[in-house]
Amino acid sequence: MYPIEQCSSIIDHHPNTCGCCGEALSGEDKNPYRHQIVELPPITPIVVEHRLHQLVCSQCGNTTRAVWPIDVNPSGYGERVVATVARKSGLYRHSHRMVKTAMEDLFGIPMSKPTVNRLRMEASMALKDPVDSAKKYVQHQPVVAADETSFNQGNIDGNNPKQRQAWLWVAVTPLVTFFEIALTRCTSSAQNLLGENFTGILNSDRHGATG
Repeated sequence: MYPIEQCSSIIDHHPNTCGCCGEALSGEDKNPYRHQIVELPPITPIVVEHRLHQLVCSQCGNTTRAVWPIDVNPSGYGERVVATVARKSGLYRHSHRMVKTAMEDLFGIPMSKPTVNRLRMEASMALKDPVDSAKKYVQHQPVVAADETSFNQGNIDGNNPKQRQAWLWVAVTPLVTFFEIALTRCTSSAQNLLGENFTGILNSDRHGATG
């Protein structure tokens, strides 16, 4: 059960009369039987409209329009929407159509399939620096385990128009596990994952690319 501190409200129910003789009852039970109901709050999108005003200078007559603040996303969607789209299409592996449907059905936010892909790319760019840092960390570890397996990538990101077979590579260390998708399982992909100058101990299945 959820801790009492996490309950939005607590409703006590008292019996009015004795179930045996009908005598009126009063008092409190120090250890009442507890039953909890978990519910989702009504979900309504938060829509904030930004307006850029254009004003005329009284001195020179020049017209100047305001500029977007740096925290205003030009895509038209906030960071939580972007993160939700990325999580559904990434971790949950939902198709663009499924993400599109879920965003409208669950959150009341209609969007097209191209918008789903655009927000996925936006999330990828936002994560580029920490992903690069994780990769560099793995490449400089003394012991790394690596492997690869076939992966149905398709042309979701536009980088595989010929629908070639893709491969999901993984490099594992005690602290960081790094995944990378490549269109080959050859030596160049292994070097891209581990670094061309990797000097540590590599645990693998002795596939030629990692040999």
